[in-house]
Parts: sequence; C-alpha cells; structure tokens
Amino acid sequence: LVPESCLLILLGLVLGGIVLAVAKKAEYQLEPGTFFLFLLPPIVLDSGYFMPSRLFFDNLGAILTYAVVGTLWNAFTTGAALWGLQQAGLVAPRVQ
Repeated sequence: LVPESCLLILLGLVLGGIVLAVAKKAEYQLEPGTFFLFLLPPIVLDSGYFMPSRLFFDNLGAILTYAVVGTLWNAFTTGAALWGLQQAGLVAPRVQ
C-alpha cells in the first residue's frame, strides 16, 4: 500500500523527533552534502527498482516528453537569465 522508502522516511522523522524531544538539543546536524550523496540515492534507486515495469512502459512517452521538454526549458531559461544578468551588468566583467 505504501512504498518502503516512504515508510523509512516517516520512521526516520518519528525517531528523530523522539530523540530531539528527549535530548532537548540536536547532537548531530545533517549536512546537505551527506544527504544528497549517501541518503538520497538509495531512496531513489529503491523506488525505481521496485516500480512495476508495466506502468513505466505504459507511460514511457509521457516520461520522455517531460524529460526532453523539461531539459530544454531549464537550459534555455538558465541561459537567458545568465545572459540577462550579464547584459544588466550584474555579472563581473571578467566572467566569460
């Protein structure tokens, strides 16, 4: 009913809340780099590995469309924003 990765996140939130309530102060602060390098990949890979392949292949066209359109949108808007910042003089002249 609920994916295992979601249950693990909820379990971590509950246990972290209990530890924080008992200890009254955080003894360990999770750094963003640690989260993105060591915790997020197993969650994403677990979700992708256990996704039913039938649903994936039934929606492959929509997935690829969103991937291509999203990539093009991000590339053009980021490029236009950087070009606009450079034209406005908000970027140092030595930056090429």
